[in-house]
Amino acid sequence: MQDKNSRSPVTGDLLIVTVGVCGVILLYLLQVLAGYLGSIGLWFCGAILYYCLCPILLVPLLFTRKEHGIRIVAVFILLMASVCTFFAPPYLPFTRGFLNRMKSEIDPRELQTWAVDLIKTRRAEFDAIARSGVQHIESKRDKPPEFIRKIRGYENPDVSVGTRDGQWNVFLLYGGGLKAWGLFVGDTSLRLQTDDTDYIMQWEPGVFVVHTR
Repeated sequence: MQDKNSRSPVTGDLLIVTVGVCGVILLYLLQVLAGYLGSIGLWFCGAILYYCLCPILLVPLLFTRKEHGIRIVAVFILLMASVCTFFAPPYLPFTRGFLNRMKSEIDPRELQTWAVDLIKTRRAEFDAIARSGVQHIESKRDKPPEFIRKIRGYENPDVSVGTRDGQWNVFLLYGGGLKAWGLFVGDTSLRLQTDDTDYIMQWEPGVFVVHTR
């Protein structure tokens, strides 16, 4: 009986570590689902738990007075897991989930054809306005195509035509404020890269998914 009791603290520490590490992995994967569904609520709740789970589980390990080798290893593992969450932020799997949803719903070539035609139309208008010397340009609110509006569970994105890094593109924006993500679409020569403000993944040449960092 004494030996059994002496092993119970070790078993408890191993259980805490298992819950922490497996919980972080599951919460990371949960962000893929949040991106697939376009759910800000699921993202927000999952992100809070993702960052807080291991620090919370560290409390019973750091503030109880039982010392053994497994305790030191358990604390170290949870500390490393806590640090790793900041190097693998939730927007990475969220963006992957969003991309998977777009792949299941949209033909990227059809999307690109629509975007390139829209860019040509708006560029011609901008050039005509520039030649006329008009100082004020009234912006147009373009609508996404029907195949975008039919995606269930997603609100219709805001559509804007402009340039990024000197390259013309159409931007379809979902979310906004605290969390924003979407698509940059242009011709096949469009080249975009992740920077300090946006995380960008290429879907097809000229088609990119983006998430604010």
